Amino acid sequence: MKKVVFLLLAALLPGSAAAAELGFTFYGAPISLELQGSLLQAPSLSGALSREQLETRMRSWDSEAMQQLSASLKQAANTMLLDDVATARLVHFCAEHLYGETPDAALFEWLLLRYCNYDVLLGLGGGFKVYLQFAFMTEGTQFITFMGKKYTLPQGEPDPFSGKVQVFISFLEPNGPRNAVFFNMHQLPLLGKSRRIRKCNFSYGGKDYKLFVPWMDDVVDYLNDLPVISLGPLFYQSPVNIRAQRILHDSLSQWTRGLSPQQSLDFLLAFMQQSFPYRRDRDYLRFDRHNFAEQTLAAAFSDCEDKAVLFALLVRDVLGLPSAFIYNKGMEHISVAVAWNLPASEPTTAYHNQRYLICEPANYGYRAGDTRLPRNNPGEFILLDAGI
Repeated sequence: MKKVVFLLLAALLPGSAAAAELGFTFYGAPISLELQGSLLQAPSLSGALSREQLETRMRSWDSEAMQQLSASLKQAANTMLLDDVATARLVHFCAEHLYGETPDAALFEWLLLRYCNYDVLLGLGGGFKVYLQFAFMTEGTQFITFMGKKYTLPQGEPDPFSGKVQVFISFLEPNGPRNAVFFNMHQLPLLGKSRRIRKCNFSYGGKDYKLFVPWMDDVVDYLNDLPVISLGPLFYQSPVNIRAQRILHDSLSQWTRGLSPQQSLDFLLAFMQQSFPYRRDRDYLRFDRHNFAEQTLAAAFSDCEDKAVLFALLVRDVLGLPSAFIYNKGMEHISVAVAWNLPASEPTTAYHNQRYLICEPANYGYRAGDTRLPRNNPGEFILLDAGI
């Protein structure tokens, strides 16, 4: 995570009610908010904390000032095209850089998220922790259950106190509906502008090709901090950065002009297989995670699901064809099934009255239709496009 530079004007001293500017950076994006001095008033939390102490601390924060700050944070989030997940992270940054890694910060973050109408809990077991109700599936995480709903930590990391957490309930929190945290990243957030370049070399049909594709450093940092999300349409809806979209679309469209549809698939497969070295996460990371396309542009290595996500995006954006993922549990492998209604040199596979041509972007040298999967039962289909 990028180091966040925190600036609070000297006018914001404990006990001061004057408004001042709160400035910090959020993954490279400058944030400037007006903050009421009442939000930094004493007493601060310390020692063995009781519910009475928490209630007293909450009374010291003016509700109107909390409402104003939550509105300012939402406005900043809208300007940066942040979804619920990123907005919750922005609230966390704000709380942590007001109060550091303290119980005050956790209490402030929980209360501010409640003012933003998110369904969150404050857990008291093993230290203060804020738990979110995600409206999407995360993998490898532990949950606490409250009132029949599951809550997990913002970044989805394992929680040693899961199942043993006391939930803080207060009559001082704001009234109103509570919404689950949705992931809705149809376009990348507007964060810092730090850009790097990936050099892609590959060959097809006896010709060599070279492509320079940019990726956004701060956006990748943000995506790396997301919880591990179950593979599916969430990845398919999330594009690469605008400049990379244009470069990939214009170059690949030009190079595939004049090729047959199946040859165009072969060309995109050659690009993916040769430009993105394959390695399993478990061989060089401590955990398995699924990358968004922007992360794959930045990664030194990619495994089968990472390549599948980027390949499916390219097939859609360059060739205009919808795809599905095929997950073969026994082989621990992800392939891409491209909707195919044309003659093909290789056998197609049927699923729900639609024919598919299986593609293997992770397997070097494989052409469209080449696969080690059994064609009569290749695995679980994960549909990506409602129009399929």
